[in-house]
Amino acid sequence: MEGKIDELNKKLELMESRITKNLKLELRAIVGDSMRDILEESISEHDRKISTQINESVLNNTQQMAEKLEAMFQQNDELVEKLECLHMKNSKLDTDLNTVKASQNFINAEFEIQKDYLMKLDQMVKDLSESNKSLLSLCTTLQKRFDTELEDLAQYIRRENLEFHGIPFKNDENTDRIIVDLGRRLGITVERLDLSISHRIPRKDGSNTGPIIVRFTNRNIRNQFIAKKYDTTKIKDFGIADSPKNPKCSRDSGQQMATFI
Repeated sequence: MEGKIDELNKKLELMESRITKNLKLELRAIVGDSMRDILEESISEHDRKISTQINESVLNNTQQMAEKLEAMFQQNDELVEKLECLHMKNSKLDTDLNTVKASQNFINAEFEIQKDYLMKLDQMVKDLSESNKSLLSLCTTLQKRFDTELEDLAQYIRRENLEFHGIPFKNDENTDRIIVDLGRRLGITVERLDLSISHRIPRKDGSNTGPIIVRFTNRNIRNQFIAKKYDTTKIKDFGIADSPKNPKCSRDSGQQMATFI
């Protein structure tokens, strides 16, 4: 009997253990469901409050955003107007810039043309300088040759000339006639055709007692005068009355004297 009671107690304990375990599980489930429902209700209420706050905040923010957008649209319109104005100015600047570029291109082209022209001129100047040097050298050579030949010619021409010194001066004198008379006194027959030209050379002191220079057309007559150069000291009178005395004439006993070279 006691054995059955013990067995029954064991079964009861086992059943109690199982029931307790199941109850615990069920209680957990019930408590979990209840807590879930409570949480859902709490969350839903909180969500509604939050949603209301969010809606009010969103509405306020939306209104503020709308106002800001309207202000931005106004600013955008102003910016568009300014951009259009800038675009017009930019178009004008583009036009002016194109004009400046065209002018610059023209100036560059002209500069290149002028540069080429100046280079050609520079080369021409160099060539002309070289030619000028050659011409100067040639001119120097020709000048020396001309001077030499001119001097030779002058000496050749002067071969036909004689200078007569010591002949007194007379107003309205005729130098051709004086030379003809001088030749007659020296025994030389002189015709007017034998004389090309004659004239008296003024002295540096301004007096009229300078020598008489004569160019002969007849060299033979000229040579006769030279041959009788020293015979002029024998002539005491040149046939010129009331003539002023030449300082040279007083050195030989008051005799008038004609010399020539």
